[in-house]
Amino acid sequence: MAGKRLPTEAEWEYTARSGLIGKRYPGGDEITLDDANWGNTVNGKDKWRYCSPVGSFEAIMM
Repeated sequence: MAGKRLPTEAEWEYTARSGLIGKRYPGGDEITLDDANWGNTVNGKDKWRYCSPVGSFEAIMM
């Protein structure tokens, strides 16, 4: 693993937020029921009561 390193905190935040700088959430400043899971409820695009299976939603690409 020569020449490898972990990302800095700033690099990680940039990547985790899909390249958006200064936004509150990865998709922008607003969040809707379609964007997040809300405590043991079934709403929005999420039809699973608890955790949804990996790959159930498209990635947010800005």
